[in-house]
Amino acid sequence: MALLIGFSGQGSQYPEMFEKLKNHHEGRQWLQEASDILHLNLLDQHIIEQNLFDTIYAQIFIVLHSVGVFRLIEKKISDVYLCGYSLGEVSAFCASAELSISELITMVKERAFFMQEASEKTGLGGLVALKGHITQDILKKLIQQFQCYLAIYNAEDHFIVVGLK
Repeated sequence: MALLIGFSGQGSQYPEMFEKLKNHHEGRQWLQEASDILHLNLLDQHIIEQNLFDTIYAQIFIVLHSVGVFRLIEKKISDVYLCGYSLGEVSAFCASAELSISELITMVKERAFFMQEASEKTGLGGLVALKGHITQDILKKLIQQFQCYLAIYNAEDHFIVVGLK
């Protein structure tokens, strides 16, 4: 039997996200190596909390977490397929390509930088997820009222809108 692992995108970060990795020897090593490269102690939850919503660090944290957890379980599974949504696609690629931590951080940092730069140049980039009990009629009214745009249609009641910063 095959196993499909899906990696989540940005917005899945949370203060305790590295706790499971910290509790395994290989996970701690993974976080320590990443900490050395980033010059940021990923074993310190306070530091994670301080940087959690910075676009560049958030993306790095999510991919490090996703790939780190995958590294812990990959030896126990076979016939696995990887996929992801948005930033999760990057995690899936990094895991399948067996990139080093340094390569992973470099790639994700560049991606995040380009996204941030594009947002600053256009003035767009403030993303908000609208989820649950949001009809298309309500969505249309919100878009008109707040002068924003539909960026992603995820489901009948789950949308991502973008507006001016």
